[in-house]
Amino acid sequence: MPEIRYLEGHVLYSNPKPHVRSRQAYFPGLVKLPSGDLLATLMIAEAFEAADGTTYLSRSKDAGRTWSLEGRLYDAAALPNRMSDCLKPTLLADGSLLAMGYRFQRNDPEQSISISETGGILPGQDVVSFSTDEGRTWSLPEEIPRNRPELYELSGPAVQLRSGDLVAVGALYKMPDGSNPSGQIGVLLRSVDRGKTWNDGAVFFRTEAGNLTPFEPRLAEMQDGRLVALVWAYDQATDRHYANHVVVSEDGGHTWSEPIDTGVMGQASNLTWLGDDC
Repeated sequence: MPEIRYLEGHVLYSNPKPHVRSRQAYFPGLVKLPSGDLLATLMIAEAFEAADGTTYLSRSKDAGRTWSLEGRLYDAAALPNRMSDCLKPTLLADGSLLAMGYRFQRNDPEQSISISETGGILPGQDVVSFSTDEGRTWSLPEEIPRNRPELYELSGPAVQLRSGDLVAVGALYKMPDGSNPSGQIGVLLRSVDRGKTWNDGAVFFRTEAGNLTPFEPRLAEMQDGRLVALVWAYDQATDRHYANHVVVSEDGGHTWSEPIDTGVMGQASNLTWLGDDC
């Protein structure tokens, strides 16, 4: 059984003036670039659900030992409305980058993302942005059309399969009024044109009872065409946490196994294929 050894730890971001203002960093994503640089995305905000939360970039040229904050992924002034967002990066086979995630409408800066009166979530959009210069400049995030009314929780990075397809997985947030018309399922988005257009018709996670939402899903490709997704299983109707579950696809994400209970309690988790059966 492979083991993970802790060798050293380094800080991606630390508030340089905590005595002046609150700046909290969370939800990082990481890619290794063709140049050897490491590029990280991270949210920075004055509080966890603050309206000023947005995606920043940080770069390391020494394998993650030191980091240089490069600023926001995009200029929020270019948007017609105030938004808070979270995007995660993916390195594509051609060397370009894609950042994918979601954003919330923040018309009232005093309103949290969660709506206590209804149990719902602020309205928002799933979005994608592109870079062709190793993350130094990015396109303005573009909305990804959805065929379901709920916002997709695209919390993890998209994965480019060996076939060239891009896939991303997400749970469904509740509507602002607290409803969940599409049910407790997990949706898979697929792009065959390097992220320009997306099809959201596939469901990667659904229990027989329809009682679990696959929050914070993470996806990995194993052998060619064989995928696995790991999720934090949560019943939104009863407000109950379950052990993490996995689902497996043998055909590139077109069909999926029944959810498998890992027996391990843990919210957002991640996974990577180490080769062979590991």
